[in-house]
Amino acid sequence: MAASAVAAAAAGGTGGVFRAIFHAAVLAYYYYVDHLLTVGVGRVHLELGRAADDPEILRWRSGIPYYFTFWNLILHKVYFTCCCIDNLSECFSFYGPIKLQKTAQTVRRILFSSLFFPYMLLVVINFWALAFYDPDLVFVQYLYAGPSWVNHACHTFILPIVLLEMYLRAGTDEPWGKGTYLPFFILQAFNLAYGITGASSVILRGCWPYPVFDLMSKGEIIMFYIYVHVSSTIWLWLHNYLVNNVWGTQRGTSKPSVKKKAN
Repeated sequence: MAASAVAAAAAGGTGGVFRAIFHAAVLAYYYYVDHLLTVGVGRVHLELGRAADDPEILRWRSGIPYYFTFWNLILHKVYFTCCCIDNLSECFSFYGPIKLQKTAQTVRRILFSSLFFPYMLLVVINFWALAFYDPDLVFVQYLYAGPSWVNHACHTFILPIVLLEMYLRAGTDEPWGKGTYLPFFILQAFNLAYGITGASSVILRGCWPYPVFDLMSKGEIIMFYIYVHVSSTIWLWLHNYLVNNVWGTQRGTSKPSVKKKAN
C-alpha cells in the first residue's frame, strides 16, 4: 500500500508537487485575507471617523452575507480545501476516510466545472466597472479603510489565481458532467439563489445589498439579474473553451486516447 502511495505521488511529477504547494498557499492566503477583513469590519467606523451606529456603517456590516464577493470567497475556500484534501489523498492514499477523499474530489470537480471561472469574472468585471464609475456604489470606501491590497485580494488577485488553477487542471482529469447540461444548471441555480438572497435583503433589512440598486428601478434590477444569468453562461463557455481547446490541446492532454486491450 505504501508503494502505491509513492507511485501515485510520482505519477503527478513536478506538476503534482507544484499543484499541492499552490493549493495550500492559496488556501492559507484566503484565510489570512478573511482575518484582515474580520478585523477591518470591526474597525471601519474608527478608520472613517464615524459612529459605530452610523446607518451606512450598519448597512455595510449587516450586508456582508449578501455580497457577491463574499459568496465568491466562500466558494474559493471550499474549492481549495477540497483540492488540499485531494492532494493529500494522492500522496497518502492509505490515510484518512476514503469517503471524505472521494467527496472532496467530487465537490472540487463540480465547482471547477460550473462556478469557479464564471463567478470569478462576475466579481472582477462587475465590481471594477462600478468602482471606476462611482466607488460609493459598491462600498469601495469601506474596503480601503484597511490595507489597500485587501480590496485587490477580493476583487483583482482572484483572476490570476483562477487562471493558473485552470491551466494546471487542463487535461488532467475528466470534466465533471461532460456531455451534459449539469454544470449549466448548477450555475443558473446559484445565480437564482443569489437573486433571491438579494431580494430577501429588502425584506429583512429594508434595503438592497449595494447602493447601486437604490438608483435603479425594479425593471432595471430585473435586467441586471438577467445580465448575471446571461454573462455567467458566456463565461462558462469560455472556461470550457480554454480548458479543453486551448491549454489542454497545447499540452496534448485534452483528449486522452483510449487504448484497446490486446486480445
